[in-house]
Amino acid sequence: MSNTLPVLYPTLEAAIEGTLAPPEIIKGLALVEVDFVGFDDAKRIGQIVVAETHAQDIQEIFGKIRDAKFPIGSMVPISFYGNDDHTSIAAGLAGNTSGFCYRVVAGTDRLSQHALGRAIDINPRLNPYMNTDQTPRAGSFPYPRYQPNGRGVIRDNGPVVRAFLDHGWEWGGHWTDALDLQHFNKG
Repeated sequence: MSNTLPVLYPTLEAAIEGTLAPPEIIKGLALVEVDFVGFDDAKRIGQIVVAETHAQDIQEIFGKIRDAKFPIGSMVPISFYGNDDHTSIAAGLAGNTSGFCYRVVAGTDRLSQHALGRAIDINPRLNPYMNTDQTPRAGSFPYPRYQPNGRGVIRDNGPVVRAFLDHGWEWGGHWTDALDLQHFNKG
């Protein structure tokens, strides 16, 4: 079974089709193609939508992640899943790695950093969003497969965290009010 999807969008407009984001946000986005390694160790091409100001960072960061042979389940824009974050998370063994998703922070009316293309979630089914005591976070996606030492799991001081921190990004695993192990953002 393949861990990637045969989707390469030809343009940013195609990659964000159906989004409810206003034009002022859309004009600041970019569609970025990156190489990554799948769970079967095969090289793949993925696409991620991010803020245009972060596009170069993403190329460099995912190059380091690929070179470290850190596996990623899939990487397609959220529009492939009807612009629904939970459907993207539920996809495949590891969930879909994605960036831009026009939505608010759960339980608030504030736009998420994902809504601005300033955040990325990697292998979300394997890297939970949980309370600091490692119990499930209310309203979070269930993580029955979480194994802290498993393949595709992001670890502090591992290659994924180092690559993002080296480029000035923040990791949700360093937060003090919750642990969002899949999440990286840069304002």
